[in-house]
Amino acid sequence: MPTPRHPSEAASAGAALPGQSRSVLAPGELASVCAFYELGAVRSVYAFNRGSRQSPKAILETERGKYLIKRRARGRDDPSRVASSHDLQLFLHAAGFPTPAIIGTRHGNNSMAQLDGRVYEVFAFVEGEAFDRTPGPCEDAGRQLARLHALVRDYRPRWPSPAWTPGQHDLVATQLGEIAARGVASRDARRLREVFDRLRPSMAGGERVTDAARRLAPGEHGLPRRDGGGGAGL
Repeated sequence: MPTPRHPSEAASAGAALPGQSRSVLAPGELASVCAFYELGAVRSVYAFNRGSRQSPKAILETERGKYLIKRRARGRDDPSRVASSHDLQLFLHAAGFPTPAIIGTRHGNNSMAQLDGRVYEVFAFVEGEAFDRTPGPCEDAGRQLARLHALVRDYRPRWPSPAWTPGQHDLVATQLGEIAARGVASRDARRLREVFDRLRPSMAGGERVTDAARRLAPGEHGLPRRDGGGGAGL
């Protein structure tokens, strides 16, 4: 079973591609990532265009099986956070909860590889099908969620939860700009910006965003929705 490690211990080499409308994994980049793993002789490889457009993925079919290779998106690739996520995934996998198996690196059995400042993950690919919006799958999802909650009661993180990072500040600022560009009412966009600007100094000091929100605006956690209704809690 692979081991999540802190950034200083992760594999490092290679180069990353510049961003595109949908980021892609170039052949040379894939080869650099695969060099850190024992995946077997490659039979086919193709892009897997699902999920975040900033987090490119590829399916690799080899003599040993089928794998998903993923590059973490900027702003979601802090190695400490990735290691914490992997630690929980490995705990759940060991308990028999249905999570994709994380493939460890060739040397050190690390749960991620770092190539030129980017973070990569490799998982055993799990075949699936689209949600058909019928009661049966909904009921099963509820049962699995209850099971997950029961399991994580016994989970003890290996490390403290990482603090909010400067890279995520930039990501939030970018996303707020995208919200405004999608046509959210200017009044609502201004309020989102005001909330973020009030929280930024606290988050820069490592305070959790929810704690900062409660301290700065006790009892005022709502944000406007696009339809003008009451918002979700911060």
